[in-house]
Amino acid sequence: MNHEGLVDRINILLSQNRISEAKKLCETILERDPENEFYKLIFARIIFMEGNHDESREITEHLLTEDPENILALHLSLDIDLADKKIDKAESKAGRIIEMLPEDPSSHLAMVQVNMVKRNYDQALISINKSLELDAENVDALNYKIVIDRILGNQSQATIEEALELNTENPSTVANHGIQLLQEGKVKEALERLGYALSLDPSNTIARYGMQEALKSKFWLYRMFFKMKMMAARLSGRTLWIILLGSYLGLRILSKIAQSSPDYESILFPLVCAIGMIFMLTWILDPLMDLYLMTNKYGRHLLDKREKQSAYLVGSSLTFCVIFAALYLIFGKFQQLYLALTFYVAMIPFSSFLSPTDKDTRKILVVLMGTLFITGIISSIMNSKMFFVFPFGVFFYQFIINGILIKENARVFD
Repeated sequence: MNHEGLVDRINILLSQNRISEAKKLCETILERDPENEFYKLIFARIIFMEGNHDESREITEHLLTEDPENILALHLSLDIDLADKKIDKAESKAGRIIEMLPEDPSSHLAMVQVNMVKRNYDQALISINKSLELDAENVDALNYKIVIDRILGNQSQATIEEALELNTENPSTVANHGIQLLQEGKVKEALERLGYALSLDPSNTIARYGMQEALKSKFWLYRMFFKMKMMAARLSGRTLWIILLGSYLGLRILSKIAQSSPDYESILFPLVCAIGMIFMLTWILDPLMDLYLMTNKYGRHLLDKREKQSAYLVGSSLTFCVIFAALYLIFGKFQQLYLALTFYVAMIPFSSFLSPTDKDTRKILVVLMGTLFITGIISSIMNSKMFFVFPFGVFFYQFIINGILIKENARVFD
């Protein structure tokens, strides 16, 4: 097979998400020609897709040392930096790419990637518009614009139609169309379009995200939650903190009024319980729905390792909660009630302690969560007053994790 045929074969395997086969083919080529820089770069891209960032970085940086003008190696190095949250390095490389090829519309999309990770959507739009000035029919730029318009709540139907006219088979465009239908409440139509996008490219990030949300949105409650997530994505970290703290204080005030005013207790107490349940659902609904996806033969392939782990933990915690609650109703032992409450409360941190992207932060949260949970289990079995350490610990844990996730996910304004 000639060079072009080998490249086409590798690209087909990658588009079909057959990463291990593409890796073996690339390794076979490198065994015959170990100094081939082109296939070294392809191999580095493949192992990056597998999650082996360190080895991929080592190969890529070596290639850049030998040839600092290697634009493909720069793009891969930028992707690795973004995946590892080395934003400053990625931004510097995006700037180099633009300096090297200022008239190439795709060069400006490198800076879009950086600003998307930073959640600085206004700056991303500037780079997108620059790319579209150079090529009004750049489908990648149009798809980025559709994504940002969706996040910011702008109308993007015209852009979607324009992108579809340029290429009806582009998986990102088809996926964006599916998500647009999902936002309009057309879940069935959205599932069809997103399924088609995945048939074109099973590894397409937009299509995989959209299919997850569409499958979950079969349920009315999650559709409401999805709308809330989309609204939250448009807000700054400060605004999110104001809403979070304001909601908590409002709940506390209503609870105090209900306790001190018997005339209003019958109205306010159910309201306080309902608001508390909504808070609980916002914390555990995503992993519970991920657990539902695990039962779907298509859905389980859409989840990454951390999402699956969170789903299993929340599902297991809910199962033990039900078991111990049933045992308490049968035997009436307080240890069983305490264990049921412990597993119920544990669903909250189980749903989020693996969510941060920073590895060191996750390690700290694993230790914190493990310590709290073991304390809750032991104190429940011993029927100890220390039982209350666990729910209070989880209460303060929520402020910690909310702060981490707001910092990671809130929109940035210049």
